[in-house]
Amino acid sequence: MGPVTSISFSKNGKYAVSTDFAGGLIFMEISNGNVYKKFIKQITENKPIYDTAMLTGTAGNETVFCGCENGEVHMIDVENGIEQNSNVFVADEDAIISLDCNSDYLITASSSGNLKYTQICGNKLLDSKKISTFHGEISAVKITKKNCFERIYIAVGLTSGGLFIYSYANSEFKVLDKFELGSPVYALKWAQGGFSLSVLHGENEIKVYDLQEDNTFKEVAVNQSN
Repeated sequence: MGPVTSISFSKNGKYAVSTDFAGGLIFMEISNGNVYKKFIKQITENKPIYDTAMLTGTAGNETVFCGCENGEVHMIDVENGIEQNSNVFVADEDAIISLDCNSDYLITASSSGNLKYTQICGNKLLDSKKISTFHGEISAVKITKKNCFERIYIAVGLTSGGLFIYSYANSEFKVLDKFELGSPVYALKWAQGGFSLSVLHGENEIKVYDLQEDNTFKEVAVNQSN
């Protein structure tokens, strides 16, 4: 096992998965404040897993997506904490360094700056489609979960400090807003409804962007304590 590269949680908080730089994965169950190891799996042989995302199915089953070298996304299906099967999906030519998903789409970002989406149909993935290519390195991507307003947004953070927000309309993702934070973006987090985005950047600085009535995002004040 190598240094931890990512940690993801299931929608209901019952399960967690961690991955490491040597290609190892640990699937865990969280119960009554305790963490129980369910299984360990070697996803790749001494090649890093850069990022993970978990999708909870309608039957309560979990699918774990792992972003790896050579554009590979390794998928592990889990039921009641037990591995059922695994597959490999090739989303790009270069390493998948960041990814996220909701029940409809898998979003991937490659080391060469390609941002793509792949439609999820049941237990199948359709062909990947490019959204954009960034010249700066992508550090984080997050997609909103499904909501009653049928609005889908993607946030993309760059090591250069750029922040892009995409919206889905007319069967494609288009840039809705872009911001310059002046320091590297490290992490992104959408609120449950998908109408507020928190951004960690710089030296533990946090910015929050809320959706406005005109369907644009605006920075709002946030209290930060030392």
